Amino acid sequence: MSSTRAHTLKWAKAMGLVMLGPTPNLPSLVTHIAPGLRGARWWSHPQANEIYNTYRQIIEDRDIAVAKLVDGKITLLHRKLWPAIIKLVQDEMWRKKQIGALSLTAKSLLDHVESAGSIRLDFLAPDWPRGVTGLKKDRNILEKKALVMSRDEHTKTGTHQTVLESWESFRNREHIKVPRGLRREKALEILKPYLGPRKSVFE
Repeated sequence: MSSTRAHTLKWAKAMGLVMLGPTPNLPSLVTHIAPGLRGARWWSHPQANEIYNTYRQIIEDRDIAVAKLVDGKITLLHRKLWPAIIKLVQDEMWRKKQIGALSLTAKSLLDHVESAGSIRLDFLAPDWPRGVTGLKKDRNILEKKALVMSRDEHTKTGTHQTVLESWESFRNREHIKVPRGLRREKALEILKPYLGPRKSVFE
């Protein structure tokens, strides 16, 4: 990792919560690397390759997790926030509300993910209603509701495939301990300094 990317990783860890794309009132990886860029279409910027490659290296760090917690956008989360996040995503009332708004196919996809722990989407695509297009739509819904996590897996054929993972699988994989006395209100308070005036999917 170059010194510039190492510095950016250190910055992201210090911030605790960082958006990938430009987001009002929140730190963004894009605007950190390209300060003058304010629009959402950062991939056409001259530094787009540097932004993307830095992002890929940051999310490979064991202290950084990725979810979509604000406006359905990619959010980078430092390990220190994980117990609060786990408390919120596993809150029964919140989950009931989120799941109740799902389509039948999105609910089916969630069931697949939570049953397996994690699953590569290309394995499901051939038999999915409306194929790849329908599967992508259901995936996006689950991500924007923060009901699953996702990551890319580099396959033996050289392609990248999307893997969806349940929060319980992530919790077990990373040995995340949620304090027994941590309540939902306290978990929201923990996140508040990192969100400022913005609201997360939990509010």
